[in-house]
Amino acid sequence: VEHVNAGEKPLAMYIFGKRGAAEEIISRTSSGGVCVNDTVYHITNPHLPFGGVGGSGVGRYHGKFGFDEFSHLRGVMYRAAWLDLPQRYPPYTEANLRMFERLIVGPMLPPGAKLALGAGVAGGGG
Repeated sequence: VEHVNAGEKPLAMYIFGKRGAAEEIISRTSSGGVCVNDTVYHITNPHLPFGGVGGSGVGRYHGKFGFDEFSHLRGVMYRAAWLDLPQRYPPYTEANLRMFERLIVGPMLPPGAKLALGAGVAGGGG
């Protein structure tokens, strides 16, 4: 806590430990998104806000956007530490890369766009 509070506010904070300890750290620090017992996955969740505060933030203003900016909704994701699939770590196989692509890119594209992209790739773009 002292280390985080001594410097600039981080864009993201990753905490590994039990829920009570994580909640204590979250309540005593200020940061962008937080992910407990994992890293980076909170960015892929479309239901969590992502962005920083202070030097790590990009401001928004006018109307509700300004209110939201000054309110700083902080995304926090909790993940069980007992399941950590080896597919997340190198060396990556082609199957692992396809799986990550579906997890990360899949929810960001509407179904019609995915179909159009798939048809363009399959068609060879001649």
